[in-house]
Amino acid sequence: MEATPGLEPCPSCETPLPPAARFCPGCGRATDAPADDLPVEEPGAAVPVKVREAEPEYFGLGAPALVFGVAVVLLVLAVLLLALGNWVAGLLLLAASFLLFPAFLAGVRRWPESAIAQLSLRTADRARDEASVAAETISTWSRAGREVVRRRKEQFGLRRELDDKLHELGRSVLDADGATPALTAQARELDERLRTSEQELAQTLASARRHVRSERAAISSTKVLRPEEAAAQQAADESEPAKEG
Repeated sequence: MEATPGLEPCPSCETPLPPAARFCPGCGRATDAPADDLPVEEPGAAVPVKVREAEPEYFGLGAPALVFGVAVVLLVLAVLLLALGNWVAGLLLLAASFLLFPAFLAGVRRWPESAIAQLSLRTADRARDEASVAAETISTWSRAGREVVRRRKEQFGLRRELDDKLHELGRSVLDADGATPALTAQARELDERLRTSEQELAQTLASARRHVRSERAAISSTKVLRPEEAAAQQAADESEPAKEG
């Protein structure tokens, strides 16, 4: 492209530069850059690129190993002071040791590549999973316990009614007063209700057990089996029922 009369051409691509232009509208080069420093634009020519990576700087946080070591030292000193009877200093050091725990966790999140950080993260994740399963287990068995109490109370009342009805049925049979068929039907109805209540109670307990096992299995570590090991395990599982038969 030929330069327009009155306009300075770009030293790199010869594009006419507008007045007071700081960058070329054609190639984007700075207009004040020396022509010798600009790379020669050839088809397929590689343009050197400098890549700079910014390293994160965390102010106010120490390395996890350092914070953990300081916390352990403070804890040991606190135990020694408490054993010697210096309660004030011991409690202060103990509080300082526990206050370092959030700083330790923050450092672990910032530097997860260290061994102590990875161990701490695995331990924290495991503790969180166990706490979640424990809370769900308590909630599940609490609901099941309330249902058990309700069913037991219902079954106690049904048994009393059934015993009274059987007593009336026996007297009716002895007296031959003609009320035997009606009393028999009522006794059978009470017995059926009692059986249904017992079955529903058993289903409630079984459902609670399944739910707890499912929650526990969700956080259990899995074992990777090779194809030959999986085939051997399947063969062993299939052979057990045959042996029992």
